[in-house]
Amino acid sequence: MSTILLKTIILLFIKIENEEATLENEEIPPRNAGTEDMDSFILQLKSCNIHTMKAFDFSEEKYSLDETLIITDCSTLARKYMKKGYPVIGYRHGFNIDDLFSKVTYVVENLQEITADYFVNIFKRFKKLPWEILETRRCRVREITVDDTEALYKIYKDPSITLYMENLFGNPLEEKEYIKNYISSIYGFYGFGMWIIELKETGEIIGRGGLEQKEDSKHLELGYVIAKPYQRQGYGKEVCSAILQYGYESLGETIIEAIMEEENQASLALCSSLGFQFHSKVIKDFKNYKRFTITILR
Repeated sequence: MSTILLKTIILLFIKIENEEATLENEEIPPRNAGTEDMDSFILQLKSCNIHTMKAFDFSEEKYSLDETLIITDCSTLARKYMKKGYPVIGYRHGFNIDDLFSKVTYVVENLQEITADYFVNIFKRFKKLPWEILETRRCRVREITVDDTEALYKIYKDPSITLYMENLFGNPLEEKEYIKNYISSIYGFYGFGMWIIELKETGEIIGRGGLEQKEDSKHLELGYVIAKPYQRQGYGKEVCSAILQYGYESLGETIIEAIMEEENQASLALCSSLGFQFHSKVIKDFKNYKRFTITILR
């Protein structure tokens, strides 16, 4: 698990008082908040080198915006610290089930079932940092960033790359805007999509690969592109095999499909080597495609 930036998680609960408390002119009903045993949860996070504490208050001078994630069971407290710039997750439990946590992007209900990786990734989402998805023997797969734009144009300038797939925007500024929207709407909503493939040894970007939910299918679709200088070296199979495994293990998918033009012999061969089976023919935009599926039985 990456330890990037996130150092502290503060479980910020409402202080139990006999009288109603107020915060920024909003009423906070006193209640027995967060009374379940948090010891195992706190120990689990600490074992991942994340300092974690349960508190009714904390020193903002000591815990900076750039290193701290707040989990709170009060939407008023959530709004207070969101305004200050802290990443905040709402926590709904048996004593605050009616709290809607309006304007709070992430709300959880059972802390005991959530891993440290989840909180690291949510923290990265707040900080607009890419998630690290997986690693293979030679490659690292991660989310795309706007800074990847130049490397992608270098890959796509080879005419063979766009022979069977859509090209990038002609204007790099449009492509950057598209990437920003993709990060927000696709990664932010689904938690997956098309990712960047880079060499572990050098960090060089050699392509893209991932899983996408298309409107005309109930199954996720595998997609990939490998830069021309790195084709026919096994990178496609190496990365796609790992992506399929990720789909099964992390996303819970049992059927994944791949769709390609009938003339795309390289992709047809790769699909066969990965274990895909022919499913049906598809016509899109007056072009003939083949749909393949791969199934894993649990």
